[in-house]
Amino acid sequence: MDQPDVAVDPHATALGAKVADAVAALRRSDPATAATLLDEVWSDALFLAADDLEDVRARVACLLAVARCRCEEWDRAEQMAKIAADYARRLQDADGAAAVANVRAAIATGREAERERSALEEAQRRLSERSLEGAFRHAHDAAARADVLVGKSAIALGDGKDGTAAFLARAALDVLATDTSGSRSERLRVSVMARVCLARADHAVAGDELQTAWSAAADADETNLVATVIRAADLLGVEVGVLEGPWLAPPTPPLVGAAGTPTAPDGVAPTVPEIPSS
Repeated sequence: MDQPDVAVDPHATALGAKVADAVAALRRSDPATAATLLDEVWSDALFLAADDLEDVRARVACLLAVARCRCEEWDRAEQMAKIAADYARRLQDADGAAAVANVRAAIATGREAERERSALEEAQRRLSERSLEGAFRHAHDAAARADVLVGKSAIALGDGKDGTAAFLARAALDVLATDTSGSRSERLRVSVMARVCLARADHAVAGDELQTAWSAAADADETNLVATVIRAADLLGVEVGVLEGPWLAPPTPPLVGAAGTPTAPDGVAPTVPEIPSS
């Protein structure tokens, strides 16, 4: 028996393609591209006006919050997370609410990491005014000595002296490898920051160094350090860790019936149903 012709709305298909491309951009650590694509979807008048697309708008809002968070645009990320949370509450979507909660936690972590980074930059400025020998006089264990070297490495990076920065970062890792003094948490922090500096200074080893740093921070459940590594990976175009979650799954292409009714295989909802014409 012949199957009826299926009418596909090209506008809905184009929106679905943009969402799919945005998810792919997030997976390859390109949040700026993802944010641009999702902004285009979110600003589409038909998409926003369609009564039957609340679940899709909820997902796009959450994805846009993720993208803005990864771009360190905290206020915009929180704005979209609030919208996504409102949708999840209206739709009684427990998975969606959990995804939004994760994004909000990441936003809070990012804000805190930014404050810590500002404090670190101020400490580095003060350190730059002291000689290495003088700084070592106040370093009473390996973690503290390595931290001095990491601080000098970061300063060298800021001055465009990548060779010096790489040398100092490797020296910090050598100190930690040969001397076990210092608290475990401080040694972890310093080693992660040393690898971040080394990745920025020597792109040939960036992938390995950032993956090692990410694994160490994630295993210790140090969310601020994980955020620092992910931020460095984004800047360098390096993939680290695994991006998981139902709201980051590749979207299903829209399937629209002849009468304009969304259709899909049993038990699978289309990602972007047809948008009714005005």
